[in-house]
This record gives sequence, C-alpha cells and structure tokens, in this order.
Amino acid sequence: MNKTKTYSVRFISLMIFSLALYLSLVYSNVLVIEKQTSLYIAATCAGIFLIGTLIIAPGLNKNAEDFTLRFLLLTTVQMLIVFFIVGIMAFQKINNVRIIGFHLLAIVVELLILQSYLLVKIKNRNS
Repeated sequence: MNKTKTYSVRFISLMIFSLALYLSLVYSNVLVIEKQTSLYIAATCAGIFLIGTLIIAPGLNKNAEDFTLRFLLLTTVQMLIVFFIVGIMAFQKINNVRIIGFHLLAIVVELLILQSYLLVKIKNRNS
C-alpha cells in the first residue's frame, strides 16, 4: 500500500474512533454538554480533518520540502478555522460558548497530534 492510502486509512480510522469515543462520553453523561451541540462539534472536526486529509495525503509521495510546506500550511489553516469558528460563536453570544470552545479545541488538538504523528511516521517509513 502506498503512503497516501496508508495515511488516509489509518487517520480516518483513528479520527472516527476518537469522535465516537467523545460522543460516547457525552451520551453517557461523563462530559456535560448538550448532545446536539456535541454532534455539531464532532461533525465540524470531521469536516476540517477530512478536507485536511485530501490536502496533505498527496504530499506524502513528494519530496521532503513540498511535504513540509503542505504540513505547515495544513496545520495553520486547521487551527485558524477552529479559532474563527470559536470567534464567531463568541460574537453571536451563544450560550456556553466557553464550554463549547474548550470541547472543540480539545478534540482538534487531539486530532492534530494524531495527524502529525501519523504523517511523520509514514513519511519517514522506508518503502
């Protein structure tokens, strides 16, 4: 299996597992947040990272400089999108924006760590 497909399958699988774990914690009342809001958070994270996978995965088969530029651009854009979403919620004065923002940021940071780890591990793999 080439690097692009390996990364895509592994990351999407881990992302689905992470979001399912988050939603199971919410629905079992371990994390206190509205259930509908948690679905929006999970869908937002899934959308951001699925689009990110489409951007970064082709860069795994290219030279190191091109991969590095794609990686830095991707990570920056993902974080800016999340901060933009939290900013919009704050300006709209949505109830519990602080809790929603913390949940969103926690999931995004976790997924960024997984994404970075897999990208570096698969890029450095000799094949």
